[in-house]
Amino acid sequence: MKLTRNVVICIAVTLLCVPLMRAQDLSKYRQFSLGTSLVGISKQVDQRPGDATLVQQSPATLQQMEWWPVPLNLLNGSEPVQKVIFSFYNHTLYKIEAVYDNEATAGLTAADMIGAISPSYGTATKTAADAGSHAVTSYGNVAPPLAQWENGQNSVTLSRDSFLDTFHLIVLTTQVNAQAEASVIEAAKQERADAPQTEIARGKKAADDLEIERQENLKTFRP
Repeated sequence: MKLTRNVVICIAVTLLCVPLMRAQDLSKYRQFSLGTSLVGISKQVDQRPGDATLVQQSPATLQQMEWWPVPLNLLNGSEPVQKVIFSFYNHTLYKIEAVYDNEATAGLTAADMIGAISPSYGTATKTAADAGSHAVTSYGNVAPPLAQWENGQNSVTLSRDSFLDTFHLIVLTTQVNAQAEASVIEAAKQERADAPQTEIARGKKAADDLEIERQENLKTFRP
């Protein structure tokens, strides 16, 4: 019980690392701000922009970068966040997803987590009791939220992965997130439309490569 209480306090203190005057700023998570460039975030987490994973290149460039605040073998409860996933739309940060370590949050209820997060983002505008609420955790995966904070431009969502038993906190720019989701749908449509031609091109390339190999072997083969 004491450990659980300490973890709640730790989460609250960690989230309150920004000045109190910005306590309800829904565009920030810890020292990270939505709208920061990929280069800027890379510097903050001591990585290279090239370390970001390319999710999609067209019709919009989508990238993700993972940051592990503490190496897994050193995680001892003092840092409740296991990893942070940064999502970029055309090289600009539009979504931050913090995944909390399930051992650090063992025993914590939704109310415990909401209570720890609310000092940073204010009173939740929606809770699990609100019917019809959904939270997009990552490109199409939907989890029912435990609580949401919204201000028209940005939103913060607390959810729980029932399979992995992990809490997730997602901070995002609402409009850009919608654009990113629409971009993923458009890319999927284009991929399906291009599939026949892509398959023809793939077959032609395979035949051309085989012919090149055949010609080389004709020159060197001796029975």
